[in-house]
Amino acid sequence: INAEYMDEAVPYKLHEEEHQLEVCHPSTKEIKCYSYDDILWWNVNQWDAFKRVALKTVEGVLEGINGTIFAYGQSGTGKTFSLVGPEPLSKAKVVKYGILPMSVHYIFHKMGANEDIVKSEVVVSFLEIYLEQLKDLIEPPIPGKTSKKLKILEMAEGEFRLFMAEKESPAAYRKLKHAQRKRKNKKKEEEVIIVQNLSEHRVQNAQDFVKLCVQANDNRSKHETNLNASSSRSHMICQVQLKISKRNGTQTVSKLNIVDLAGSEKISKTQVKGSALDEAKSINASLTTLRNVIDGLAKGRKHVPFRDSKLSMILKDSLGGNTRTSLLIAVSPHKWNFDESILSLE
Repeated sequence: INAEYMDEAVPYKLHEEEHQLEVCHPSTKEIKCYSYDDILWWNVNQWDAFKRVALKTVEGVLEGINGTIFAYGQSGTGKTFSLVGPEPLSKAKVVKYGILPMSVHYIFHKMGANEDIVKSEVVVSFLEIYLEQLKDLIEPPIPGKTSKKLKILEMAEGEFRLFMAEKESPAAYRKLKHAQRKRKNKKKEEEVIIVQNLSEHRVQNAQDFVKLCVQANDNRSKHETNLNASSSRSHMICQVQLKISKRNGTQTVSKLNIVDLAGSEKISKTQVKGSALDEAKSINASLTTLRNVIDGLAKGRKHVPFRDSKLSMILKDSLGGNTRTSLLIAVSPHKWNFDESILSLE
């Protein structure tokens, strides 16, 4: 909040050692405390935010452990800035990068410094979910031309590995197929979710990735709202696939999902109409499903409603599978946004 509006701010108090955030209700004066793994105050810089939110997850990806990082919160609270960085990103210094380009920069830096790595491959894709429709943000559909429809596929891990090997080469496919036939102990496999026909792009360095990141962000559905002059009206999922081969013959395959969720909003406040109203309803519905999924997983429920939205379905193996997952919650300290901030915190 700008200095001249500080009298309109809700007082928040940070208890650093306890990792607790204390907030006083502006009307009732009721005090609530919320505990988290970490709390980033308003003056944190981008590099420190990366270290505290993403570093452990990214280092896990380098060791072959899948990782996912979400940004969630009300429209206009800085989710896209936290994940992507300032605009124009192409002119930003590395220290100003958001978590997404900073993660890829870190991956290339660590691979380049590791003499045990003999071969590495980084492949990325950018997907948008807008009004429950899937869109390739790097190769978007061209009006008047027929394009391949994006489709969500669910498969067992072994089937997924065959799918990837077939894309690599016929020889790689035959070798893996033979190895799978010889395997005696066939335990139940994890499920893997892929988006069929989504374009994948090999990048050689962090600069290549930033170019794709800028292109994807430019192709996102954005509109001005009462909460944000350039509000992202869609969910964006960037997937970074990493394959590393080492001198001792070991190979790791992992992926990093970074998800910039569209901002939640109270329609009664934004007063949107027409297509903007449809957008807001769709965003709120998918975010509600995501909250229900996370709640179901946390409470160990037998039925978790992954299939209630495309967002939760695509992220099924990131939320309920073998993945290290972090959630970044962005909140506003303004009185006008108090209810939405509390909803996000809770």
